[in-house]
Amino acid sequence: MVIANNFLCHMGPLEAERCLRNIASLVNPHGYVFVSGVDLDIRTKVATDLGWNPLQELLEEIHEGDPCMKGFWPWHYGGLEPLNKKRRDWRLRYAAAFQSTAAGGGDRGSCKDSSVRVSAAALPVNARRA
Repeated sequence: MVIANNFLCHMGPLEAERCLRNIASLVNPHGYVFVSGVDLDIRTKVATDLGWNPLQELLEEIHEGDPCMKGFWPWHYGGLEPLNKKRRDWRLRYAAAFQSTAAGGGDRGSCKDSSVRVSAAALPVNARRA
């Protein structure tokens, strides 16, 4: 399991997306990744591109887990978007826990030329493989 919690939100969108794709390369095939504290558009795009399967168990409880963040939405970058079940993609968009595909995170070829490469040693402790 790889945990990436509350540091991607401090990056610009392109940097956060590249970093999340690089973090995905640390996930073993059929392994798990937990990602929170990131722009939901970025997380949804990467999860879709890499074929991550969102885990549905406790999805709502995890999303709503930090109620103080709701008050920041939509004026602060760290604000929590309210869960909206009217969205077609809500189960993917609001999931924070995913299982990777057999390929171990999808196509990693796009990460090879990235200016941001991540190794386990360079990640914050809360983003290292457990």
